[in-house]
Amino acid sequence: MTQTQPDNSLKTQMIQQGREALLDTLTEYFREQGFIHDETLEALRRGAADSHDELLGIKDRRGFEAARGLTASRISLVREEDLEFTIRLTDLARHLRERCEGVLAKLHLRYMSLLDQSDASQEQLPIGVETVCCAVRALSDEAGLSSDERLSLVERIEPTLGHRLLMLYNKLNQVMESAGVETKSLVRNDPPAARGVASESGGLDQVPQRQAAGPVAELQRALMSRQAVPAPNAVTLDPSLAAAVRDRVLGWLSEQQQSAGDISQRLGSTELGPLLAPANKAALDTIERVFENLLAHPRLPTSGKGAIARLRVPLLKLAITDPALISDRAHPARRLLDAMCGLCVGLGPDTPPDHAITRALNETAGNIQRNFDRDVSVFATELPRIEAIASVRLAGVRDRAQQYVEAANRVEREETAARLASKALRAMESDTLPTPVRAFLENHWQAALQEILLSHGDKGSEWRNGLMVADRLIWSVQPKQTPEERNQLLKLLPELLRRMQRGLERSGLEGDAQQAALAPCMALHTAAMQGRVLPAASQPYPGPTNELRLNGLGEVSGLRVLSVHGFISRDPEVPELVSKITEGQWLEIELPDGRRVRGCVGWIAPSRQVMVLVDPDRQGVLAVTLRALVQQAQAGNVRQLAESSLFDQAAQAALRSLRGG
Repeated sequence: MTQTQPDNSLKTQMIQQGREALLDTLTEYFREQGFIHDETLEALRRGAADSHDELLGIKDRRGFEAARGLTASRISLVREEDLEFTIRLTDLARHLRERCEGVLAKLHLRYMSLLDQSDASQEQLPIGVETVCCAVRALSDEAGLSSDERLSLVERIEPTLGHRLLMLYNKLNQVMESAGVETKSLVRNDPPAARGVASESGGLDQVPQRQAAGPVAELQRALMSRQAVPAPNAVTLDPSLAAAVRDRVLGWLSEQQQSAGDISQRLGSTELGPLLAPANKAALDTIERVFENLLAHPRLPTSGKGAIARLRVPLLKLAITDPALISDRAHPARRLLDAMCGLCVGLGPDTPPDHAITRALNETAGNIQRNFDRDVSVFATELPRIEAIASVRLAGVRDRAQQYVEAANRVEREETAARLASKALRAMESDTLPTPVRAFLENHWQAALQEILLSHGDKGSEWRNGLMVADRLIWSVQPKQTPEERNQLLKLLPELLRRMQRGLERSGLEGDAQQAALAPCMALHTAAMQGRVLPAASQPYPGPTNELRLNGLGEVSGLRVLSVHGFISRDPEVPELVSKITEGQWLEIELPDGRRVRGCVGWIAPSRQVMVLVDPDRQGVLAVTLRALVQQAQAGNVRQLAESSLFDQAAQAALRSLRGG
């Protein structure tokens, strides 16, 4: 069916009318709730208007996904209470959407027609409940409500705000219908993709389909192959009895789900096992093995395991009723489980049960446990809430990291100066350079050159003079065979020594430590003056002294820097683990004292020489240089905590165990 598109004048009129109607409705409603100050109500209108206009500019679902979590993204996560408020706002949006479900869906289709959208989420509706929640956030900020007052406000308005919005949406539907704005038809002409459908007997209808990919599907195939040849005494059931067994298993699982019972053994090993159809038995065994490995996964903290475990029985039911759970990585239940596991990854082992994220995970698992029967949309309904919490958490990490970008840039400049100073000295050294001079240049003079670069750059006379000191030092220790050469050295040495001392002072080396650094070179000078060659060193040169350090950064409070100090013999070979790190990933790094810290990457320098990690719970911030990260990664002291789906990882572990690997 061909739909006519509204003309531009009607489009503009309807959009403006809807916008003003929503703003006026919210203003009137919150004035009735006791918010009477003009500044507060103006902030409410501004928050709603900004959200409306932002959503209006997003064309399709892909654009919305890129900008998802509108409410969440505007919150700077400085305190745990901010996260709690956002969770409550996300719940409010879900409850309001459920309250207005029918009329809101129709209004959404009219807006899709109005905006000529072919693929848009209901959450993109400019006058929808997401915009309402942004307005509540703006009002709370302007009114200066405390954390408890914000939570109390959400609880107070939820019952009555839904009714007011329902009246508004009904009215706007009538206005748009009268104006000739049709609902968007979502009927597609392309045939649906073929996929297997669970039959009553528990097998798959013979619909052509490509073989599912991924470790979960591979695990199921491996388990199926073990059933390929029936045992001589295998029980054969007719389809009606097989369907009855399947329904009995589903009923028993539902009883366990509602009573929150714990299944202590695999269903396949019970008396029902031999009666289950092969496909059902393999599917159940697949999910059971995945959960066993998932709950034993070292990167899943104890504080999150309880919520994850409560999803086991619902997914066992899905394994029987929905084959896509095994074959489709984008299945809503798997997406929800992975999103919940992703939130768990950032929690420390000592996270208390009343942590905002732990509570949210338990509430989500409880909703699934209470509401899921066979309709997979229950999982899809819970997913936005978990994704919004993840968005808030990441937004807080980035906000916190941004506070230290200037300091991190300073660390990056120090790294760049160290690389340039080391490179310049490497170009001047030769294989015949005496060990004491090489040790001095690499362990001491490189630091002096680094300070010159940081203070004056590489264009001025200071840098040229620093390089000249290194060049003359190398010449000065070579044997002097003629009186003329020895006289020249005699004239050079006082000024050379003075400049060496000044450079060492610039790098912080003074007193006895300075004399100890200079003494080996002075011994060579004496030998050169006498025209003799010192005997070769008894031990080969061990190389420059490099030290992994964890320090503060002067006056910058709250920031620690993990870096490697010392000469750079060659540019580091960056392991793949390090080269693929992106913002938003969680890392665990061992510090020099053996402690391990975990944090989310909130900022990476354009040169990738420095990145900033944030622990959003403890508010700790760690700047890590590339050299330090490479050194620790090569020593096995860096781990990515969530580089891939934990559900898939658990399936891979089950596969290895099954194959004896």
